[in-house]
Amino acid sequence: MSAPEGVLERHEVPATLSERWRLDRYCAQCFARIPSKASARKAAKRGEILLNGERAETSRFVRPGDVLELLESARRPHAVFELAVPVVFEDAHLAVVNKPAGVWTSGARQRTLENALPPNLQVSAEVDALRRPRVVHRLDAPTQGLVACAKTASAHVALGEAFAERRVQKRYEAILVGRLEGSGVVDLPLEGRPARSRYAVLSHHRSLHCRWLTRVALSPETGRTHQLRKHMASLGHPILGDSLYGGEQTLRGKGLYLAAVGLELPHPSTGEPLQLSIPLPLKFERFLAREDRRWERYEELNMDRLLALREMLADHTPADETEAAHLEAMRSLARAETGDPCARDHYAPGHFTASSFVLSPDETQLLLIFHGKLHRWLQPGGHIDPEDPGVVEAARREVSEETGITALDLQGGLFDVDVHEIPTLKGAPAHQHHDLRFLFRARTLEFQAGSDAKDARWVPLSEVSSVESDASVMRAVAKLLDR
Repeated sequence: MSAPEGVLERHEVPATLSERWRLDRYCAQCFARIPSKASARKAAKRGEILLNGERAETSRFVRPGDVLELLESARRPHAVFELAVPVVFEDAHLAVVNKPAGVWTSGARQRTLENALPPNLQVSAEVDALRRPRVVHRLDAPTQGLVACAKTASAHVALGEAFAERRVQKRYEAILVGRLEGSGVVDLPLEGRPARSRYAVLSHHRSLHCRWLTRVALSPETGRTHQLRKHMASLGHPILGDSLYGGEQTLRGKGLYLAAVGLELPHPSTGEPLQLSIPLPLKFERFLAREDRRWERYEELNMDRLLALREMLADHTPADETEAAHLEAMRSLARAETGDPCARDHYAPGHFTASSFVLSPDETQLLLIFHGKLHRWLQPGGHIDPEDPGVVEAARREVSEETGITALDLQGGLFDVDVHEIPTLKGAPAHQHHDLRFLFRARTLEFQAGSDAKDARWVPLSEVSSVESDASVMRAVAKLLDR
């Protein structure tokens, strides 16, 4: 007997049925287009399941001779999201596609991968073909990579069971902040449930942004929300671009550097293992290559800067025994072969910084700023950035950032040196600042205190001691008064 118009499937309960079956459980078994009891309950609630010609309630039990009918859904499907989606594998039962980064996998919104599937996939000719392909697992919106999609109801059930029973292997690649070594397992519960991820380092890369980057292969053994992102952050090496768990070091506005590059699962019809993979996204390769090039240029610049710094320290004449001791310590640091002594993460014993004593145009006043972190009146200064061509340029930049003054004339070479202790702060260990100090004359009295300075003022040289009694500042003032 053929089904009437509007009926997708029709089933008569056989007279041989002996056990009691709830309608939702029975429909999940007899209708190919209903993959589960939950789907049956939803369809019945929408009035799409008829029992003996009437709307059915899923709490009822079926009896021999009952006639069940599955109607076409009256739901308005989401509009198609026009998006070209690369298809990695496709047959009549399933497809595996490469989801672009920045696209939600599924959900109530229109701009989802699931709504983009119809124009990208072939229509299945199987009897239980779904009206629209369905994704069977999810990737975070910012994550690119392989997603399996069911094209038939039976494939939807089989793939769902394979994922639930952990017969699916997923492989990711990511770029992490910092230098992670070797391989290992993160066994850290999430959402109050067990969560386990494996990682293996593939390569290390230098970076001006965060000193080191690590490319890793990741394999989640469980499927908790944001599992890989949380687990890598727990190691102190968040995934690059992770705005949720990456902290202050992570690049923002560049996307998440996490991609699902491998998927191994049983074919929903044949059971044969299906192994699929994609290469590392071009975005990842280009970023790492760009960071490598930038680091190479930085090393060339750093060597030139270091040679100039050594010569500058060799030519400097200290004003007293204290400055002489500081100068010798700085010469030793400049000779040490323990990495870049100008890098802010060079903590043993410390690193070079650059600051400036800025005179007024008539050379009678000194520009001091009130440091918000130190709560003291001091000269402008700070860390030497990788992009600074030299230490003088770093000192000049600090004046500009902290006071807004750019019209500056350098007065000679190195003016003063000082080594001072910096306490533990924001995770950085206690270390020393080896401060290189230069003298500038401003061409204007106009200034504007920057973000690191709560206030700034011109102070007559004769009155500096009433504002700040720091010994190194007073040594500099004495040098200025003796000029």
